[in-house]
Amino acid sequence: MSLPILQASTNQTTHVRGDVMIDSSVMIAVGVILNATPGNKIIIHSGVCLGMGTVITAHDGDVEIKPNAILGAGCLIFGHCIIGSQASLGSSVTVYNVNVDAGDVIPAGSIRGDRTRKIELNSQENSNSVAENKVQENKWSNKSAKSEENKQNITNNQEERESKADSISEKPEQIKQENQDISHENLEQEEEIKTDSWQEDTPPNSEQVVGKVYINKLLFTLFPERNM
Repeated sequence: MSLPILQASTNQTTHVRGDVMIDSSVMIAVGVILNATPGNKIIIHSGVCLGMGTVITAHDGDVEIKPNAILGAGCLIFGHCIIGSQASLGSSVTVYNVNVDAGDVIPAGSIRGDRTRKIELNSQENSNSVAENKVQENKWSNKSAKSEENKQNITNNQEERESKADSISEKPEQIKQENQDISHENLEQEEEIKTDSWQEDTPPNSEQVVGKVYINKLLFTLFPERNM
């Protein structure tokens, strides 16, 4: 987590208001504000170091800083809490209504808040999880609907392919039968043409002509002197 560079305080004094008890050995940098609301008090023990621009406000209880605790620049202490001895808070640390154990080291920019607010966080997380679950359910329902639609499309495509295959398998038989019918018709037409041509080439009195020629040859053979 990147933190902005702390600027030097323009306030060269320390402001103290309300019931505040400070040990004489406490080291206080410029710009520190100590504010104890009515009915509350701030107690700072010996050896404590308060960094530049630290703000401590006692509200709904007392704020007590144990001996030799160190608060970095820009720390905010608010509410009622106890900072344990030898505790070290980095710069820009916020502590709200929670105690810091002795010897704890809190990184810069950290926030220590009221633990009772976790219930709200949990409820918000639960609502977020419920919303995410609903989104996931909607996604799964959409996916299942799409899968069913795809299955139906695949089934329809298979049926269409099977029907086309059946029609294709039936077509060769039909074509074969049509070819046979056409060849039979062609043969009949050829026979009719041959018959007609033979009838045209044969003269109508061919039998009489053949018989006459034969008789003439026979007479020539029997009576050759008639032809002399």
